[in-house]
Amino acid sequence: MRLNLAATFLALASLSVACSHHVRREALSAGPSLGLSARFVPLLKRQTQSKQSVNMFLIRVQNTSAPLFACYLGGEAGREPKDALQSTTVDLGNEEPDPNNDLGVTSYFLSDGGEAVMFDTLTSPVLASACLDMVQSNQEAGIGQVQQVVLSHKHQDHIAGVSAPELEQAKIITQDNTRQALAAVRSRAPDETYTESKNLTVGQSNVTLLHFVGHTNDGTGACMGDVCLMGDECEDSVPFIAEPERIQSQIANLNSTIQTVQSRGIVKVCPAHGSGNTIAGGCFSLSLCQSNMRYLQLMASDLQTACGMSLQQLAPQFGRQSEEVTQAYAGVHKENCQSLSQAQSGRRGDEEVEASIFGVG
Repeated sequence: MRLNLAATFLALASLSVACSHHVRREALSAGPSLGLSARFVPLLKRQTQSKQSVNMFLIRVQNTSAPLFACYLGGEAGREPKDALQSTTVDLGNEEPDPNNDLGVTSYFLSDGGEAVMFDTLTSPVLASACLDMVQSNQEAGIGQVQQVVLSHKHQDHIAGVSAPELEQAKIITQDNTRQALAAVRSRAPDETYTESKNLTVGQSNVTLLHFVGHTNDGTGACMGDVCLMGDECEDSVPFIAEPERIQSQIANLNSTIQTVQSRGIVKVCPAHGSGNTIAGGCFSLSLCQSNMRYLQLMASDLQTACGMSLQQLAPQFGRQSEEVTQAYAGVHKENCQSLSQAQSGRRGDEEVEASIFGVG
């Protein structure tokens, strides 16, 4: 079935205005993180994302030097955390399901001395509230009161939960450019911003916020001990190419990010999306970011060859195993191919893109 993407985009734009009284999704930068969000995911895929309930897990992130916990939601079957402290199924009610949930979405907590900082707020206020209810009530976890919230960047699957009532008294911290983006769409303004770096204290733990500019111009990483929370700067299994016209800058900036975290003695990175079981076990080595960079280099150097292969077929060339690739990220690869082809050729028609990349006639 061939879809008219231009008509689809117009319909979605009208729908976002009509539904603005729900979660104000139109006031949040839609972003990728998604090839699975409104602009990028194919219509048929979006139509299957009608699930009004989402599985959520409270996990302790093992094998790191920092006292880390996380709420993990969604993801694909078989990749959920196996040893969760607590789990629940959340009814979204009137909130629109976010297709990013298929990727697995993670909000992290550093807890020390009765205090906690939250990193990203999930894909909706209802989900943020459910997460915070588990976090504050689970006695085994013993997570302190959330007093600070750090947003990794402006995309809606990271900031949509910021309006949860449980966060009204928490201080919101972002990079300077995130403030500008949120102000433009009348979302909740951050209470504090930084330019290149900022130090936070949580109990006896120190957290360093670093400005990254690979995925977006407002990326924030939160580094503590031997681990860094990366937002969408590094992804399991490939990065979204959110701005295809600047892919060379994305490669250079990701390389700079890798060097920065290496220089700080970081050996593990925790992405916002990916395998919940791997995240619970201690996240990923820096090879995750390096494989992301190799993928971008393949896409930039020989788009036709890279896009003539499925992501499963391409995986060994950027250092991953075929079985590590999920269906959701296989779709992301196709959307990356489409957006890069459009940027390189100047063609905007859906029919031409399908024919030139995927051989559809």
